Amino acid sequence: MLGDRLEPLYGVTDGAQVVDRLYKELEHHPEHRTEVRQLAMYLNQVTFDAYAQHYHGMMAAPEEVENAYERIHLSLDVAQDAVAYAHTGDKTYLDSLQKTLDGHKDELAAAVSDVPVTRRTLDDLPFRDRWEDAFRQKVRAHIEREVGKDPSYADDLLVLAVESGGVEPAGIVCEELEAMGYSDFDVEAVRYSSQTRMDREVIAPPQAEEHIKRFAGRNILVVDDFRFNGSAIGAVERYVEGFGPATVTEAQFYVHPAPYLFNGGPEVFMVHRADE
Repeated sequence: MLGDRLEPLYGVTDGAQVVDRLYKELEHHPEHRTEVRQLAMYLNQVTFDAYAQHYHGMMAAPEEVENAYERIHLSLDVAQDAVAYAHTGDKTYLDSLQKTLDGHKDELAAAVSDVPVTRRTLDDLPFRDRWEDAFRQKVRAHIEREVGKDPSYADDLLVLAVESGGVEPAGIVCEELEAMGYSDFDVEAVRYSSQTRMDREVIAPPQAEEHIKRFAGRNILVVDDFRFNGSAIGAVERYVEGFGPATVTEAQFYVHPAPYLFNGGPEVFMVHRADE
């Protein structure tokens, strides 16, 4: 059955365990960059969920709200640097992460301690084996096509995974980019707030205007695992478009068949281009 499920990921089920496991991987096995990237994406997930559950609209003393926001930003910074390290192997990111976690590990763990890791994997989809090769081919074809138009396209690319189902297919996108020789792209994750189809919206961190620096003028590739009516990925795309990206492309591991629109299977298509 499709849907978010609580499952162990590298033996972790909540935010505190994610922080602890990430700390141990960086301290003892920094070469495990695949594990670091996955743990970082789930730290991103539990941080956004912590904000939504505990801090959004919080009625508290101003200093308590400010402290909560600082912890959220610190956690998001750790997740972003961990993804950057996993992607590049740059020791500068590793040193920064180890220093931050040495000084703030308990603080970060406390901020997300009761937030579950929700995980939906491609193995939940009965057609994974059938569609993975096709998804990879469509991703590569899209990159080749866009690089043909603009040679800097992949170097200015931000792969944006829709939590939680989009994390694994986003990893596939990263694998294909790396196999094609591209290494300057970025990868992040974003989460939406509601499971109901009509009122989904992106959970934005405090001071969301900081996203302008990351989204404005960039090529954004939004990745999710399953599209039925498009409400989830549509909410993310609307949010991203508000920050003035150069292009926004949707990559879906599987799109439910729709008359006159989709036959079913992987789809990669551009939904926004600033110069058109």
